[in-house]
Amino acid sequence: MEGSACPSCALGELVMKAGAGRRMRYRHIPDLEIPAEVELPTCPACEQRWLDGEAMRRLEAALEDAYRTELVRKAEQAIETLRQHIAQRELERLLGVSAGWLSKVKKGKETSAPMAALLMLLAEQPHRVESLRRLWAVRPEPPRLFELAPVRVRVQSEGSRPSLYAVEAVQVAPSAQSVPSLISSEELEGVAA
Repeated sequence: MEGSACPSCALGELVMKAGAGRRMRYRHIPDLEIPAEVELPTCPACEQRWLDGEAMRRLEAALEDAYRTELVRKAEQAIETLRQHIAQRELERLLGVSAGWLSKVKKGKETSAPMAALLMLLAEQPHRVESLRRLWAVRPEPPRLFELAPVRVRVQSEGSRPSLYAVEAVQVAPSAQSVPSLISSEELEGVAA
């Protein structure tokens, strides 16, 4: 293909060109960098790359190596983030993998795209580790939608409506068994007194 006229612009002649900063989609990574040392037939006039069978084989091999390297890097980064929230062995138990498996992942020996994706999602939202613990239980508890802390209500003056922006503060602590309800102004004055 080298030496042929560019099929795109017909202004340049294809030459083998290597270089950094070239990116393309490979598998599910939208912007994997093509290794800088990989030469591809490129038009110097329009910068279009034209691949024949030989160039495709070189590119495929280089991208697969870059993909594996990136997969290991992402998994390792996720594991390091998760170590702040859960012991490595406990994480292995939750994921259902053997002891020492995450160490192999960090060394690039046992990394798969689905496991790297799971680790990245957990690392992005570490509170999901607790969700995973709950979901693995035989009788999982329903998820808690919210937890109530003591509520501070401020009153401007007698007879006025409760406001969060007023001066006097009254603390109302809901019991663990009750559901919060609206309080009338008269009830609030009785609590404040």
